[in-house]
Amino acid sequence: MTMAALRASFRFLFVVLLASSALAEEETGCVDTWPEDRARPEFKEHFPIRGTAGHVSVLEITVSHLPGEKVFPGGIALLSSSDESEWLKAAKFRFPHPTSEVKPHIERSEAQKGKNQATTKVRIPLIPLPSEAGRKELTLPRLPIAVSRASGQVHTICTDPHVITVEDPLASSPQAEAKPDPPPRPQIEVWETLRDVVLALLIALPIAALLAWAFYRFRNNFKRTAPPPPPRPPWEVAFAKLDAIDAKNLLQKEEYEQYLDEVSDALREYLGDRYGFEGLESTTRETLRQLVVLAPDFDDERAVRTILQRADLVKFARRPPVEEECREAMSETRRMVRKTVALPSLDPRKPSQAAQKPPTSPRKKGEKRG
Repeated sequence: MTMAALRASFRFLFVVLLASSALAEEETGCVDTWPEDRARPEFKEHFPIRGTAGHVSVLEITVSHLPGEKVFPGGIALLSSSDESEWLKAAKFRFPHPTSEVKPHIERSEAQKGKNQATTKVRIPLIPLPSEAGRKELTLPRLPIAVSRASGQVHTICTDPHVITVEDPLASSPQAEAKPDPPPRPQIEVWETLRDVVLALLIALPIAALLAWAFYRFRNNFKRTAPPPPPRPPWEVAFAKLDAIDAKNLLQKEEYEQYLDEVSDALREYLGDRYGFEGLESTTRETLRQLVVLAPDFDDERAVRTILQRADLVKFARRPPVEEECREAMSETRRMVRKTVALPSLDPRKPSQAAQKPPTSPRKKGEKRG
């Protein structure tokens, strides 16, 4: 064979391989949509090279990705009517039945301290079902893996095809023969008396339970129930929550973000309960506006703004706080709670300051605080 003929043969073989690869990708239909300008998650796949027809073989995928990304954000649903199921059916594979105990599994390991990479392990059970008996070699097609980025966009990354050699279930039994049918079993007749008794009990028990409930329900209407205990004052609730935050030792553990977030939530909740508005559901600007309207004598707006804005920067701008800021937020919150505790009235004809409703008239423009 001449050198020109040898080159032509290699060129023809290369074209055939490219055409077969493109045809296989077109048959599976899996399209990789991960953007090229973004760091691609690292995939490690394992699929057994040998298996048994009709028995489960597990595709194990280990994905290393950024902490903000999530593999299969909506979970795994092995539907027989999906496109993936049709691809597997064409390749002589099946998903387990939805009622089977064999389920797909997703396990996520968060990024360790000092590392910016999380790990997700995915186990997908598959059943090879060749159309003919004997040893067969099957190719698992490329399957789509959904990965959502921190921005919420969901992209698809395709797995690699895997080849598995499938053995017949009876391959290890030489000259296997069909087993005979089991012996017949005696037919059990219906015990009519027992059936009638069970049906009567099923009807009588709910009626008896309903009558008993009605008896106790109307009997309690004639009893005078004790009034519920008065609610705890908001400053007591606030001090209890602040003490609980200190008891967690978050500063010693250097968990400054959680510490500042819990202190700011305690402050929001206290101000809302103290002056009559939804503190936890209000933004920083809304909280300050409510304080101007409902508490004209409150003169610590600057301290409230500082604590809440620091917590907003940590939550939305990801600015890590320092220990001094956390300690200052705790001390300022305690000071404001102690300062705004309502004192009981000495005049028996007037209710205590805690029982009075907060003022609803806003402070006039230019009016000075007393």
